[in-house]
Amino acid sequence: MSAFILGTDHIDYLVSAAVGAGIGGHGLYWDGERVEWHNADRVGAALLRENIASVSFRYAPHDGGLPGPVPNPVPEDYGYQPFLRVETAQVLKAIDCYEYQSCEHPGWKDSEARRFCDVLRRRYSATMPGYDDALWEVSRPELLKRSLLTHRQCA
Repeated sequence: MSAFILGTDHIDYLVSAAVGAGIGGHGLYWDGERVEWHNADRVGAALLRENIASVSFRYAPHDGGLPGPVPNPVPEDYGYQPFLRVETAQVLKAIDCYEYQSCEHPGWKDSEARRFCDVLRRRYSATMPGYDDALWEVSRPELLKRSLLTHRQCA
């Protein structure tokens, strides 16, 4: 699969997940500021900019623009359109996709976008069904006691 510029729906979904992570919790931060409705345009534009930097590094732009649904996106034109509901599994998959599309350039490793993805993934991973009941430290006796591991699974 090759890298491409993501559509704004994908960026909106990630920003919506970040805004949602702050409801009743610690919040998610971008450049030292909590991600909320009032700065969602700026955060989304920055995510898009990072994606463009990656795809531009991987593929030299040509007459038709960069690969993706919008070949010549302008991050400054980005306008956040919230998703009113996000689902944990979809958030995690959207993060994976975003990272895959945005990690091609040398600045990715130390980018604010990478930190954003790392924190967002941790926040949403902790909301997976069964997470609170899962063992902190795994041991076979404890798993057997909880009936999570059967003899056939071990063999």
